[in-house]
This record gives sequence, structure tokens and C-alpha cells, in this order.
Amino acid sequence: MRYKLFGTHTGLRVSELVLGTGNFGTRWGHGTEPDEARRIFETYAEAGGNFIDTADSYQFGQSEEILGELLQGRRDDFVVATKFTQRANPKDGILVTGNSRKAMTASVEASLKRMKTMGLGWLMQNAFYFRGEAFLGQRGLELARVSPPIVTALKMGIPVGGGTDAHRVMSYNPFVSLRWMLDGKTAGGIAMRGPEELPSRIEALRLYTQGSAWFSFDEKARGSLAVGRFADLAVLSQDYLTVPTEEIGGIVSLLTMVGGRVVYAEGPFAAYDEKPR
Repeated sequence: MRYKLFGTHTGLRVSELVLGTGNFGTRWGHGTEPDEARRIFETYAEAGGNFIDTADSYQFGQSEEILGELLQGRRDDFVVATKFTQRANPKDGILVTGNSRKAMTASVEASLKRMKTMGLGWLMQNAFYFRGEAFLGQRGLELARVSPPIVTALKMGIPVGGGTDAHRVMSYNPFVSLRWMLDGKTAGGIAMRGPEELPSRIEALRLYTQGSAWFSFDEKARGSLAVGRFADLAVLSQDYLTVPTEEIGGIVSLLTMVGGRVVYAEGPFAAYDEKPR
């Protein structure tokens, strides 16, 4: 098994091959019985695998239940990723699915009980920037106003990190995502999230810096400018804290430093570029 560092400076090595557990269980009417799931899991673990993917909805919660049993006594040997917002029970109605405060609370609590573990964090994705209108048509304005529940998650004390989905779903540009966090508007200009779920500029920025550093176990090394931490910084084309919200998506870096080394420079800082073009 080959491994990669989960975060540049954490020393935490995760297997390149991730074990998806969507078929652990039979509540969907198909899948694998617990004994067969155990054999699959043990084969993966014996081969050196240590990265598990599950979700509250996989086999209507049975996947997490099986994993909770399989991980007893060796939870620290695996990295586990789970999800919420989906249908964990075939009888679940609209009030306990989606991104509402009620659904998020119920889903997270249920996942923790099934997994018999702690320390769940939420890597918030901004796919609704492109597909918000579709969600609005499917779920209605009431759910759209709290989707995703960024402020609620922060108030609950859940670690939240900013990010994007795959490139086919959303741009990798963090400033487009930051603008969407702040105004809740789709690419088509439709306002979805209500003001109660719109973070401040500082809160949104922290999700992308300190928040994301937590997920790579780098919170003591990066994510903020402080003595003893890595000199990661960017000089921006506009002031993120004062520029009109609708212009945030157009911000670019003029100078980027990683670990104290200039990795990108242009315009007035072009002379500092250490990389040949």
C-alpha cells in the first residue's frame, strides 16, 4: 500500500486507496452482510489501508453501525470521513433531511452514536454556487435559507473548514467561495441563505485558514500569522475586508509565500518571483 501525507507537515500518512463502505449493510435491499463486510474491511486493513469513507445515508445508517463495531479498540488507526444532509432512514421526512439546523443536529448526533467516536468536523463545500437554483426548486426556500448552516455549525462548536468540491462541480478559486459564503448568492445572482447563516468576513476567512488547518492537523503550524508558525501569506489585489462583497470573487494574489518562500509573484512584486517562467 502506498501512502500520502494528510497535510504537508502533520506526519499523518493515509493510504492512497480509500475504502468506500456504501455497500456495508443490506438495508437498501442490496449490499453485503456484516460478516462479509468484516472480511472486506480486514482484507483492506491487512493490506495497509487506513482511510475509510462512509455517510449517514449509506444503507440507511447500517454502514456506520458496522464500522462502529469494526473500529472498536482501533479507532486511532484509521481516518474516517462521513457526511450528513441525506436520508439516514427511509421514513425520514423533509424536516430531518437537507441542511437545516434540525437535520444537521440530528444527523451529527446520530452519526456519532453509530460510529461510537468523537471529533467530527465539517468541510463545507460551495457546490450551491452553481446548483443552488436546482436545490431551491427541489427543497424550497425554507431549507435554502439555512443551506449550508455555516453559522449554526460554528455556534455548535463543530470544527468547520472552507473548501470546494471537484472542479466539475465548482471552481477551486477560494475567493469565489468566500464571496458565496458572505452573500449566499448563486452564480445566477439568486439569494439563497438567510442573514442568520451568513458569516462575517473574518469568520469566512478563518474557515479557509484556521478551519482548514484543523482538518490537516496543521492548526499549530499554519492558518494564522504568529510567532513559530509557517510564513504562509498572500498579498492581494484588493482589500478583502473592505472591498464590496460582489467584487471579492475577482480578488487575485499578487504575491504568495509558502513556508517563507515566494512561490508566486506578479505585477509590482514580479521581481520577487523565485520560479522561472
